[in-house]
Amino acid sequence: MGSEQLVRLYKEILKEIDPAFLSPQSEVRPTGLAQIFLPSVLDGYADATNKIMIVGRETKGWSRVKNLGLNTEEYVQESVQQHKAFFKQQLALEKRVKGASFLNFMRDVATRVGSAGIVHANLFCFSFHKSNPASSPEFRVIKQISKQILDAQIQLLQPNVIIFANGSSSWQERQEYFPIKGGS
Repeated sequence: MGSEQLVRLYKEILKEIDPAFLSPQSEVRPTGLAQIFLPSVLDGYADATNKIMIVGRETKGWSRVKNLGLNTEEYVQESVQQHKAFFKQQLALEKRVKGASFLNFMRDVATRVGSAGIVHANLFCFSFHKSNPASSPEFRVIKQISKQILDAQIQLLQPNVIIFANGSSSWQERQEYFPIKGGS
């Protein structure tokens, strides 16, 4: 279980999505929508003792893929590689970074339990104008894709612990994704 399996899952999920929706150069997608966030896992995840998924809300304008002329499969592969490099870099930082409370928290957890088993995930796979995508005209689609990605990550990676570190502004979507009341 690792980044290669995540790439396959992401490709499967995104094959149903109009490729133009993934391209910032497309007129189909709303202005202000960031690139899709497709996280990886570090090498050694499968053997990690502590597997902890930390779920944030959304990235602040994730735009790591430089070659936007890629087809969906190549785009997914490149996005996961870019995340892996970013993730390694963030976990290696020794000092706290002002304005990066989520990443600081993730580093704190990694320091205590080991970094190999840390999973960086988000409730939403897109940000809108570098913030919560709730005001996006495509929020329904964003939620649908985001839930599929998060469910697939949980099913494949089977973390021992999931920490929702995404604040109170997204509690409705969190309960929608993971109902804790009623027959569901």
